[in-house]
Amino acid sequence: MRISPALLTVTALAGTLIACAGEVSGTGSGTVRSDATAQASSTSPTRTEPPEPEPGSSAGTYEQTWKSAYDATPCADFLRKMSDHQRWVMASDLLTEARRKDGAQARASQSESTRFEAGLAVACEGSSDTTVTDVGITLYRLDPSYHP
Repeated sequence: MRISPALLTVTALAGTLIACAGEVSGTGSGTVRSDATAQASSTSPTRTEPPEPEPGSSAGTYEQTWKSAYDATPCADFLRKMSDHQRWVMASDLLTEARRKDGAQARASQSESTRFEAGLAVACEGSSDTTVTDVGITLYRLDPSYHP
């Protein structure tokens, strides 16, 4: 019996989200966050604003410079070949589109996009052949905090 890579990714992502669903207290400020958020933020730099486009690029904040189609981009490329700006724009585009399908009118906020990018990076770690869109759809569906 052959199991598809997408099914393995969904299973691994679901297991990770379930295992990481516990809450841990923050840094004494009364803040509570999930382990998944803590893990995601530890694997990527904490940003308060979107990353700058590549040097010499005239791309705007939400302008994608990655030339491949999102649904043809494997997680390995997301993690190793894309620039910070390309990853952030892809995450923002994927999250915005998923939220629009659920009735949202506006683009996902910059902070939501940054958090979704970190979640994609964590979920992609063990799924190098799976497309980022498959991982993004799964992450969105399994984590209602991304919903409008």
